[in-house]
Amino acid sequence: MFYIEDYNLHWRQGFRYNFPLKRKVFSVLKGQIDSRFITILYGQRRTGKTTLFKQLIDFLIESGVRRYDIFYYSFDEGSGSIREVIREYEGRAGNPLMEGRKYIFLDEVQKLENWSSDVKYFYDFYPGLKIFLSGSSSLFIRKGTRESLAGRCVEIKLGTLEFDEFLMFRGLNDLLEETGYHGEALRFEFENFLKRPYVEIVNSAEEEIGSYVSSLLDKVIYIDIPEIFPVDEPPLLARLMAIISSRPGIYLEIQEIAKELGRSRVTISNYLSYLRESLLIHKVYSYSSNLLTSEKKKKRFYPTSTAFCYRYAPGSIELGALVETSFVLQLDARFFYRDSLQREVDIISEQLIPVEIKYRSTIFPKDFRGILAFMRKNDIDRGVLITQDIERTEVIQNKRIYLMPAWKFALRGEEFLREIKSSGQ
Repeated sequence: MFYIEDYNLHWRQGFRYNFPLKRKVFSVLKGQIDSRFITILYGQRRTGKTTLFKQLIDFLIESGVRRYDIFYYSFDEGSGSIREVIREYEGRAGNPLMEGRKYIFLDEVQKLENWSSDVKYFYDFYPGLKIFLSGSSSLFIRKGTRESLAGRCVEIKLGTLEFDEFLMFRGLNDLLEETGYHGEALRFEFENFLKRPYVEIVNSAEEEIGSYVSSLLDKVIYIDIPEIFPVDEPPLLARLMAIISSRPGIYLEIQEIAKELGRSRVTISNYLSYLRESLLIHKVYSYSSNLLTSEKKKKRFYPTSTAFCYRYAPGSIELGALVETSFVLQLDARFFYRDSLQREVDIISEQLIPVEIKYRSTIFPKDFRGILAFMRKNDIDRGVLITQDIERTEVIQNKRIYLMPAWKFALRGEEFLREIKSSGQ
C-alpha cells in the first residue's frame, strides 16, 4: 500500500493547492508541459521544488486537464519503486496509461537505486506520458541522465531565492516600480535577503533563522548524503561544512585540510565531492586560458546559501563576504582571478568580465588593483565593481569600470553584464 490518495489531494473535486506566489522558474516549467522530454528539476532542499510541482498541477487543472490524469508521488516519505507506484496509480484511478495524455510528477527520485531505468521504461513505452522529476543530488541526476536518459530529458536547476523573488514573497514589489526613489530601502532589504534566502523564512525573526538552517543541513548531512554516498563519518561532513560556511570563499588545499583534520587526502576529497553533489557547497577555479592550469591551482569554496554562514558563524562574518557569496551563487561563477602578486578579482563572469565586490560606501584607488591587472593581462576593456551605495563609471588607464550598488546588481546583474558585453562600451 502506497497511500497514493494522500499525495493526490487534487483528485478531490474543487480542491486547489493554492500557492499563489510563484518563483520565476515556474514559467520555464510551464513551457515544458507540452514537451515530450522528461523534465528534471533539481536543487537543494527547501528551495520549493514540491511547491512548484503543485502549482503546475493547479495550472493543469485550470487548463482543463482531468484531475485523475495527473499523478504526484514523493519518494522522500513514500516507499516503493517508480514502477510500483505508477502501476498502483493506474489501477487505483482506473486510468490506463495508454489512454490519452497523463502527467506524472515524482519527487526526490535520487533516493531510488534504479530510478532512471524505470523512468526510461515509461518514457519509451508510453508516449502519452509527460514526466516531471525532482531531486536534491546533482550527481545522481546527472548519472541517471547520462546512463539511461541521454537525449530524453531537460534539466532545470533551482537555487535559493533571488533578490526580486525575496521582495515578492515579502510583499514589497512596490519597491521595484521606481528603484531610484527606494535605494535606501532596497539596500536594507538586500541585507535582510542575505540572511533569509528561503521562502519559509523571508519574514522570520533573526533568532529563528539558525534553527531553520540547522534542521535543513542536519537532514542533508546526517540522512540524505549517507543514504546515497558511502559515508562513515557524517560529523566530518558537518565539520567541512562549518569550515566553508564560516569562511566563505576559503582557499582549500586538500592535503592541508586533510592534515589539519587528521584524515586521508582521499577521504577529504570524497567528502567535499559529496557536499558539492548534494548542492551544499560551490567550487570556483582560478582563471586561466588553460583549463589544465586552472585545475591544478587552489580552488575557492563557498556555501550554496548565505544563510549557512549565519548558522555556523552568526555575527562574525563580514557583510562583504556574504555579498560576495551571494553574487558567486547568482552568477553561478566558475572562475576567480589571482596572480603571482596576490592581486585578485572575486568573479570572472561567463562573458569574461571581471566583477569585484567592495561592499563599502567609500572606494579607494587600491580597490581597482586586481580588476585592472586582470583587464590588462586579458585585453579586457570593461569591468564591474560592486559597492554598498556608489554608482558611477570610472575610466582608468583607458579601462572602463562600472561601480554599481549591490542591491541593483542583485536585481539586474546578469542583464547588465550582457549589455556591456554586447555594447563594447
